[in-house]
Amino acid sequence: MHSKTRSSNRPPIRTSEIHCLGVFRSIVECNGVSPAATKLNVDVSTVSRQLKDLENRLGMWLCERGRGGFSLTTEGEAIYRLACDLLRTMEDCEDRIDEIRNRTVGQLRLGAVNHVFTNTEISLGQVIRRMHEKAPELDVGYNVMPSREICRAVLNGHIHIGITAHDRDYSDLERFTVYQERHRLFCGRGHPFFDAADQALTPASLKEKKYVARDHRAGTDTIAEGLGLVRGAVANDIEAITVLVESGLYLGYLPTHHVAALPSAKNLHALTIEGADADVPIYLYHRMGARRLGIVRMFIDELNAVKEQASPWPARHADAGITG
Repeated sequence: MHSKTRSSNRPPIRTSEIHCLGVFRSIVECNGVSPAATKLNVDVSTVSRQLKDLENRLGMWLCERGRGGFSLTTEGEAIYRLACDLLRTMEDCEDRIDEIRNRTVGQLRLGAVNHVFTNTEISLGQVIRRMHEKAPELDVGYNVMPSREICRAVLNGHIHIGITAHDRDYSDLERFTVYQERHRLFCGRGHPFFDAADQALTPASLKEKKYVARDHRAGTDTIAEGLGLVRGAVANDIEAITVLVESGLYLGYLPTHHVAALPSAKNLHALTIEGADADVPIYLYHRMGARRLGIVRMFIDELNAVKEQASPWPARHADAGITG
């Protein structure tokens, strides 16, 4: 199919076509028609037909699909960005209309890395409860997501708020530090360091030892390499790092609050080595200007209120159950 010149008398975009744009966004974010159909809970044939209808309406191929796999065409990449902008604007408009009605309804969509819930400095459960007490008609969608995907989800409007250690400035996003979490270098049972006395370990002991690196460059990778550790495995989140460290084959950086909450904490040992600990900032991201939306402003206000009421989190409590 070749690109067509837009007719001057072509009718304006219809509601059904806006729906098809939403389906197309899901196809792109799920990386294919079949996974998008599963997410949308409809037949694959329905999603394929809606994609074809959109391509016919626009007069261009949006993506390649088939045995060769899924990929966007140049036109498809442009339409995807426009679809995200359009759908995000419509969602924001709905939220603002509800605010004008003086009602906080709809859905607040959150995305966070998987280990945030074990940190008592920000009890997201308490934040959500406080919001429900003030806005009982508000629904909350909570998604556990890989760190590097969270900012993309905020940018394309899939979520309103993202909480992640991902450290990057975006021109279209605002961010602030929610809290700092202590990461320590751990080994698992069976590793040569597991039963070693802490006083016997020095920075020199780490030279050429294998550790679990993040699949995206993180601050702990910089510290690990500075200590002479070498990449032995790669993981995309804290749970995956935990599994690899528990194998006894690798060292790895883990948050102390996460390890303390594990039933298998006794199988992990924190190394006490000068210069090996790390304080990792956890950020909250939202789109530029999103605090004008009542649900985003309410979440941030309640989060700050919960943080102020929380008791200080002593190091001995955070490390409870951790050997080392």
